[in-house]
Amino acid sequence: MRTAKPALSLAQVQSGSHAVVAVGHSTTGTRCGRTSSKYITRPDRLRQHLVEHHGISRAEVFKDVLEGLPTEQGGEDQPLKGGLKAGANFLDMDLRCRVCGKEFTSPKTLHDHRTRGWHDPFTKVECPFGCDGRQYPSLSTLLHHLEDGNQFPPTKSMKKTDFNSWSALSHSIESLLCAGEIEGVQKALDHIETRLRTLCMEEADKMID
Repeated sequence: MRTAKPALSLAQVQSGSHAVVAVGHSTTGTRCGRTSSKYITRPDRLRQHLVEHHGISRAEVFKDVLEGLPTEQGGEDQPLKGGLKAGANFLDMDLRCRVCGKEFTSPKTLHDHRTRGWHDPFTKVECPFGCDGRQYPSLSTLLHHLEDGNQFPPTKSMKKTDFNSWSALSHSIESLLCAGEIEGVQKALDHIETRLRTLCMEEADKMID
């Protein structure tokens, strides 16, 4: 049985038991004081880590930004702000996924969770054409698979109007819809639409509850 991880208070975060630590200058990044996980390129990912894995509320995580206080007491180095201030602007918004309950620090991270194949309903997408029951971890990989299974005209100019041209786009449900006129792809669209319809019903149930 899965047990919930104990929540940490902001005092514990600031005292160093789970500190938001600045290491050198902005190119070296930050780390989690308890797990020693490093967040080199995006300090805001550390905030998401504290919220998601250690149960610290967003209000506590962004308290230092709102009050202009360092997150770690002592020492000469100030903690890296990076994109952290933006997250403090959304504390009055509900950024919890209505399906899985996971909380996020900004609208963008919630949007990415729901649209880029990271959400649980889309972690195992089956090919609608059989393929020995093969499954794909995201819509993007399914799109590549469908592309590989189609034969295209040899000329570059003709390829621009064919399914393969979408491989250069950001892979999403939208790009798959744009390619829906290609023969056989409609089965894939029907399959995904069914998954989406089920997901919407689950969300509606969550909202009613």
